Amino acid sequence: MKAVSAVVVDGAVRDLDDCIDVRFPVYARGTVVATARGRIMEEATNVIIQFAGVQVRPGDVVMGDRSGIVIIPRKGSTRRSPKPRASTKKRSR
Repeated sequence: MKAVSAVVVDGAVRDLDDCIDVRFPVYARGTVVATARGRIMEEATNVIIQFAGVQVRPGDVVMGDRSGIVIIPRKGSTRRSPKPRASTKKRSR
């Protein structure tokens, strides 16, 4: 079993402060107070998914910081990356 080094969610998460306290990286569109327990379940593992309109395959590299995330196709892929889109998030100065 591999360790999980971060979580990327194309939606909202809860308990973000707890994740920050234990230095566990979580990247999400926002936060919510309601639990997903009983409403969310894993459908599949190691399959191709769409994430924010971008195709992500098993083995792709996902990197992130406070500005957002980037998905890098796995080595040897012939896929072309889409043109970068301008962030909709305002930067704090």
